This record gives sequence, structure tokens and C-alpha cells, in this order.
Amino acid sequence: MIRALYSSASGLQAQQNNLDVIANNLANVNTTGFKKSKIEFQDLLYQATRMAGSEQGAGNALPAGVEVGHGTRTVATARVFTNGEMSQTGEKLDLAIMVSSRSHCPTEPAATPATVGSRPPPLAPWSPVTVTT
Repeated sequence: MIRALYSSASGLQAQQNNLDVIANNLANVNTTGFKKSKIEFQDLLYQATRMAGSEQGAGNALPAGVEVGHGTRTVATARVFTNGEMSQTGEKLDLAIMVSSRSHCPTEPAATPATVGSRPPPLAPWSPVTVTT
């Protein structure tokens, strides 16, 4: 009985964290450049009360095991990097840059290891941006 209360309390705490993140996203919906967050959860320890394939008696094996979960917890709040909505400002010097993905950033290390005093490897080429007035 107490284990069930602890398990449900951890679920309620995780749901409260989820509501806090949603409320933060709603509060900042009109903030320029705001990136919304999403929350990620993880199961806590599972206790196997009966293992799969164990004897049930009379030569019968249990096809699926019985596991009891001990709740959940919040692991991380991650930013969602999607393009925002473009809006016309009417200013001559304002510009917007649209990027289709984050693949323009180099993610793999250089093929040759860097030595002390050497220059870093060049970055991946960027797409040109055309600005018209």
C-alpha cells in the first residue's frame, strides 16, 4: 500500500513539473526569440515479482513476467529549436534568417588531431545570405 502511494506521488510530482513547463511556455509565447521547452521523464526502478519463463506448476511456464514499477521522475527539460513565425516590421535594416536544419554546424571532430600551437580546422561552409534593400 505504501509503495503505491510513493509511486503515485512521484507521478503527481512529475505532472506538476510538466504543468510548470507548459505554463512557462504560455507565459512567454509573445516573447521575441523564445524557444519553448519540453519535459522528459524516466521510469524509476522496476521490481520483477515473477520472471518470464518461470514455472507456474504442472510443467507450465509463465509467458510474460510480472514487474512492478516504482514511479517516474523528471530527467530534463529540453529546448525545441523550431523556426518561429516571420513577421514584417517595416524597418529597412531588419532581416530574418531561415535555416532548414541545424546540419550547418560541424558535429564531427577533425580527422587529424590538433597539436599545441596549431590552428583549429576550418568550419563547414555556411549558406550565403542575400540581403536586398
